[in-house]
Amino acid sequence: KPPLSLRFNGKVLEILEWGEVKRDKSFKLNPLNLSNPKAFIAESKDYQIKLDTIPMIIRPRDSYMLNITDTHNSNQATITNTNAQNIINPEIFIDDDFCKLIHILQQYKNQYKASEVKLEVGYENISNYYVDSEGYIQGAGFKLPTDSKGNDVKINLANFIEHGEIGKIRAIILHRTMSKSAQSSIDWWQNHKAKGAGTHFMIDKDGTIYQCATLYKTTWHVGARKKGITITNNTSIGIEVVAWYDDKTHKWDEATREQKIALRKIIKILLKHYNLTENDIYEHDKIANKTAGEGANLYIKGEK
Repeated sequence: KPPLSLRFNGKVLEILEWGEVKRDKSFKLNPLNLSNPKAFIAESKDYQIKLDTIPMIIRPRDSYMLNITDTHNSNQATITNTNAQNIINPEIFIDDDFCKLIHILQQYKNQYKASEVKLEVGYENISNYYVDSEGYIQGAGFKLPTDSKGNDVKINLANFIEHGEIGKIRAIILHRTMSKSAQSSIDWWQNHKAKGAGTHFMIDKDGTIYQCATLYKTTWHVGARKKGITITNNTSIGIEVVAWYDDKTHKWDEATREQKIALRKIIKILLKHYNLTENDIYEHDKIANKTAGEGANLYIKGEK
């Protein structure tokens, strides 16, 4: 899958490579750069930016236009380096740095023969989330666990992986599952051979987020801790990212772009909810006697 996508929060347009933002690839836009801003910004994330209007040669002070379409290929808005709203002279250039963005997209277009790039709108918008009376996060698009036929297994799974009232949370622990899918892990946890292991959240390869346990209960995910580590199951929230470990190469699957995006969303919510900082995020193998690299490269601290 091509590594590039775009992210827009109404003010800044960012280029993501494999789900991560490079600091020199963030472009602040003037409101006049965007046509139809209210309808566009308020909608969902199912948008693409068309690349067919990008010319072969990029020149400073030339006018460029990027059309934003929905899943039905219907034009929803336009981002440009001139005044898109025609409030004043439309020939006035709003931002010459726009040429840098166009140049990067041109290279992407040529390298991957791409005609469009995915646009994520309102990324990490968590303003409408809340924790309900049962300890489940609502308003963030998280799903509840099901069996392979789509039947709800929330209560049955809880009987296996929830273990008493949780304490004051002071850590978020990042894991990889050693499985091929979220479904296989959810099925495995509902088995006495799993010995009660589980985490509060799981992220599938496509970025789907499952809340597998209430935030009010402890899950067993820390395991045998390294010397000096005081974090426990009772003081931490566990997040699993679906991945496989190759015994021959001794390497874990790299997280997909969708998984990295989903993980940042969960973490942003949890940091806010528990009043934590990025210093409270830990890779599982750094605090417990687990396979090396289990939590590596899932979340890059400091990236916005």
